Amino acid sequence: MLSNVHFIWLGIFCLGFSLRTMGFSREDQVSDERIARDKFSHSYKILIRTLLSDDFDSLLTRIDNIQLRQLSQEAFVALFYEGIEQAMDLLAQENYSHTQRIYTRGIKKIVALHKKMSALHSIEGHFADKKMWRSWGTSSMAEKSVFDPFSGEWHGKWRSEKVDHLWLPTHRLPVLGAFDHTAISVLAFQSVYTGDGIGWNYLVQHEEMQFIVGFVGHFNDEGVIYMKRPHIGISHPNGALIWKTKDHMYLEFVCRAHNCHKETEHYVITGISYDPRKRKLKPLEAFQAIYTREPMHRPNWVSIKKK
Repeated sequence: MLSNVHFIWLGIFCLGFSLRTMGFSREDQVSDERIARDKFSHSYKILIRTLLSDDFDSLLTRIDNIQLRQLSQEAFVALFYEGIEQAMDLLAQENYSHTQRIYTRGIKKIVALHKKMSALHSIEGHFADKKMWRSWGTSSMAEKSVFDPFSGEWHGKWRSEKVDHLWLPTHRLPVLGAFDHTAISVLAFQSVYTGDGIGWNYLVQHEEMQFIVGFVGHFNDEGVIYMKRPHIGISHPNGALIWKTKDHMYLEFVCRAHNCHKETEHYVITGISYDPRKRKLKPLEAFQAIYTREPMHRPNWVSIKKK
């Protein structure tokens, strides 16, 4: 588990951030190993940029959105890096014992609300065993395929608005930490268009510890990213994810015939909003959005507000 904020910034040098050391100096490193690491790092950055370039072109080809077309490829790549920075910062801020306890209770609440609201749509999904959920930043070995169920086009409603999502295929990357165990490596990432913005899911690793983080930047009418929302995630063995932002928690789950007795795929998002200034996580609103693969089939938004 992370011990302090400095751990987070230790070595995302592969992403263009400065390298810091932990417990040893650069002088202790063998020269040829440093050269090999630097060459690998350079190749790694080129690989990431190539994959991001492909994703950017794919989004422009498949999405007809004025705001998206005003975004340059350079801005897209820069936002990818900024997303990791902000998400890892959020992870560091939330990795304290009192917040761990609060959000363990939050997981229990959102799972119960998910079950209650999903029943309205005849959707089943079993997440009740809290021991099966990973805490924020554990030594669990998440699969590089953790984001795969969400890939593809999804159509639904966010409140009263029609929304279309496009989740691109997951990119799987080599482990950069082979040459420097202080480095935080990106193991996998997935680019997404959310209807009003773009973002990424990331799987990152430090030594044997893996973390699921994410980021979404939202467009204004002029095509400028005006709101940036980092989030941190935990996974469940059945493929569900719980995401946390500063003021929301989301349980996201792709419902298929084998895991919830549905004939067609449904992307279920159950969420709660809360006041981040309060020590206790008390939902202000609970809601559920369900997306399908069919543009003509958009289940209604369900909301329960605090009285």
